[in-house]
Amino acid sequence: MTPTPYMLKSMAVKALKGNWQTALLVTFFATSLLRAWSLVADMILPMDFLVFLENNEAIFAWVEKAQALTLGQWLILQALGTGAFLITPALTLGANHYFISRMNGVELGFTGLFSRMRCLGKAFLLNLYMGLKILAWSLLFIIPGVMAAIRYSMAPYYMAEDPSLSIRSALEKSKLTMVGIKSNYFVLYLSFAGWVLVTLLIQALLLNTSFILSTIVYLFLSLFVSTYTNGAFAAFFLAVSNSSADDELEESLNDEPATNLPDEENRKNQP
Repeated sequence: MTPTPYMLKSMAVKALKGNWQTALLVTFFATSLLRAWSLVADMILPMDFLVFLENNEAIFAWVEKAQALTLGQWLILQALGTGAFLITPALTLGANHYFISRMNGVELGFTGLFSRMRCLGKAFLLNLYMGLKILAWSLLFIIPGVMAAIRYSMAPYYMAEDPSLSIRSALEKSKLTMVGIKSNYFVLYLSFAGWVLVTLLIQALLLNTSFILSTIVYLFLSLFVSTYTNGAFAAFFLAVSNSSADDELEESLNDEPATNLPDEENRKNQP
């Protein structure tokens, strides 16, 4: 039986007690390169897709601005973007490893964030492969895309726990593990909606007082919610990964008859 969101959140709070500072730093720096690239991109070449959808002239204005960029500006964008997209997946694995260890009562410290850097190439390819599969199913409709995202959601956790896993093994383990419990994952995800709404409400209330203050409070609260979420989903992973997924994975990789797998995985149209 999969623990309820309340139980998983309680486990996260208990495990993070006394270690919030390190956990917050791990969460912050795990995606810091992407945020830095996004910030620089917004400063040099701001892009608003919503405006583009409503105003074709905005597209031409953006193209003209892009053509006016200097070589140095392009190199900065390319260097930051390339570094962010290559390194962030490995940092994410390190963050997953940290939170899995934290849920098990082991404190890796801030250096835990870099504990999976040797999986740099594998982490990037896993992230790319997952993204392509989710995108492919999203082209059919939103719901299949969401289902695919949930189906493969545990793959980075499996690779973070065991970096020797191949990309295929991590994906297969995630697929087998999530059979029949996708709704549990979705409910846990939705359970943080209240925190997000409270964060936005506080930002809106402080906006009339000070833009800088509201931004700082919003960023801190968002970081707190992200850290809380990381802990809860690490607890979810530990709860659901203790199943027969390993045995079923071995059978599937050894080309055993597919009838031994759950019915959901026998469907030929699974990604």
